[in-house]
Amino acid sequence: MRAKTSGVKPLNVGIKLIIAVFEKDYPAVVFKQAEYAVNPDGSITPTDEGLWLTENDEYRFAAYSYDTPVVPDPANINLAEDLLWGCFPETAGTYHKVTPTSSLIAMTLEHLFSEASVKVTVENGTVSAISNVTMTDKPASTVTLEVPIGAFNKGPGNTGHTFDFESIITPADTITSKPAITWTVDKPHVTIGSITVEGKTYKDIEFDFSRTTLAAGNPYTLILRLSRVTYDVTPATINIDEKSHSPAIQTITITPTPSTALWTLTSSEPWLSLNTGGSSTGTSYVAGTGVQTVHLVAEENMGTTTRSADIYLNSELSDVRVTVTQAAPTYVDPSILIFAHNASASQNITVASGQAWTASSD
Repeated sequence: MRAKTSGVKPLNVGIKLIIAVFEKDYPAVVFKQAEYAVNPDGSITPTDEGLWLTENDEYRFAAYSYDTPVVPDPANINLAEDLLWGCFPETAGTYHKVTPTSSLIAMTLEHLFSEASVKVTVENGTVSAISNVTMTDKPASTVTLEVPIGAFNKGPGNTGHTFDFESIITPADTITSKPAITWTVDKPHVTIGSITVEGKTYKDIEFDFSRTTLAAGNPYTLILRLSRVTYDVTPATINIDEKSHSPAIQTITITPTPSTALWTLTSSEPWLSLNTGGSSTGTSYVAGTGVQTVHLVAEENMGTTTRSADIYLNSELSDVRVTVTQAAPTYVDPSILIFAHNASASQNITVASGQAWTASSD
């Protein structure tokens, strides 16, 4: 007997195999089975009395590496030994006639499980915590092996698997999970439930490996690449006068790293709107990619006090990047004007449009 992964090599010495025998007339029912141990030369020796078959009868043989068709908890699976399965004859529906000259048969066993790890790398940042990293279609303890054909029957419930990571003592830009066991998975889907990078926690990040198949008998490392985006938004404060601005002379420059990153800026107040084209109108938020200039459109301040608006990044109210302050209207109080007796004088008084005022003389 030989085990096959990506190539062909002998079975590991000491592996215990079950060989099940099926009669031609009853192809789905195990006729007999016995346990065998693998020898250094690749041959096998029964651990008990072995199999005794009837001469000239036709049989089909299946070998697998468990002493029960119920697959144990995946945490206890040793990929170097489990789960192996093979049959003889290899062609479906064919049987081997037992004769005095056919006492030896050759059987090739294949691994039905593979091994997968998740490697998380972060550009421009380090990971201090990660949890609930899962991949769908993982083995569960409710799985059984259909011995005649080497197929898995999944029990009810979720067969997703959570990858385990060592505790992160020192934040690092690369972390790798412990190996996990899986069967053949086409286009695996991996989800990071929660990851903390540079003190900020991100949730439910999904990865689709659309061109990947985890073939049984091979180890795999699924690399999840994350790029932490930083933003430079300048200036942090802007002061404008009480007049309307369509747009204002002052502008905002946003510079993300990497330069292809997406962003949004949002104004907290309705009197201040934004645009990226320098037009006379704006909206409460603007979205863009890469380095851009953002223009301010401000309504005239009709009140009696200064007012301010915050501009925050990526819809996060706590991430205020720019504060815009608009001055209050200016006017001269007539009561403070004093003229000499019998003098002729005039004074121009400017008030903001819409500002209430009265004039009188003594």
